[in-house]
Amino acid sequence: MRCTVTLHITTNQFFTCIEDQLLLDLKLNTKRKVQRESLTEGFSYTKEVGKRSFTVSILAYKRLELFEIQEENDTKLSRTRYQVESLDNGCIRLTMETTLLTRRVGMTLRDGKPRFDNDSNNLVLGQSALVYRHQLKNLERHIRKKYAALA
Repeated sequence: MRCTVTLHITTNQFFTCIEDQLLLDLKLNTKRKVQRESLTEGFSYTKEVGKRSFTVSILAYKRLELFEIQEENDTKLSRTRYQVESLDNGCIRLTMETTLLTRRVGMTLRDGKPRFDNDSNNLVLGQSALVYRHQLKNLERHIRKKYAALA
């Protein structure tokens, strides 16, 4: 699923927030303190969610332009890609693309029908663009509130 929105934040604010969230997740799940500079393409770590173990990997990272992350375990693979374009008015155009594959064939969705990925016969699940747009607007509010408190 792909969603594009205009957010009233800077590229630096957006990427700092993404990095902060990743560093916090890393610290909570591995007890390791990692420097921001270590967050590069190819960086990965393992985290526990309930009884499942996930491998989190940075697939692509160009600060102020692109961030793509993958979470994978034995039953699913999730990829999220953020492509950011800085606009003249101090805003950003953010395109978020999410793919979720699961190996449990036969699952059903509450508000939609599942479809199968032709290459691997895996079930492809996704949320509507409206849900993603709402999540991104919430992220924008969070970032603006954080930077307003610092001013």
